[in-house]
Amino acid sequence: MPQLLAAGVTDMRPSVLLQRFDEAAELVPAIRARRSWFADIAAALGASAVPAGLDHADLHEGNVFADGERFFDWGDSVVGHPFGSMLVALRRGGDAARDAYLDGFTDLAPRAALLEDLRHARIAANVIRALTWQRAIAADPRADPAFADGPAVNLRQLLEPDPWNCP
Repeated sequence: MPQLLAAGVTDMRPSVLLQRFDEAAELVPAIRARRSWFADIAAALGASAVPAGLDHADLHEGNVFADGERFFDWGDSVVGHPFGSMLVALRRGGDAARDAYLDGFTDLAPRAALLEDLRHARIAANVIRALTWQRAIAADPRADPAFADGPAVNLRQLLEPDPWNCP
């Protein structure tokens, strides 16, 4: 992981998530009211038995080669809790995708703990995804204006009564 960070992969490890939340609050100030709640989410991820690693951050069937065994489009990837990758995947793949993904981590923790980690990571991934989108939009003056609200859409999810059920 130090090599990834040294190479410039964005740091979204649990230890910096609250700082990232504060950065995101500049985009949607209303989320500041949820800061202490988000701090608990970040702390829970920091205590996870699953270590931080490479998080694809945009995992879905459109980013898998036809052989079904290789992923591409790593442009949104970050160093963070690997369950953050499930934010987009669960929108499209449901329980089957969740179960297949978690099976790879059952040697680290019981399933109930993995499900709780997934819940926390999926909530935190809204901040990660918003900041990733924001960087991409800011870096490309030709960015499609239709994407301009993307970061705020993800951040407003944190204001929902149950952000775990994000679309």
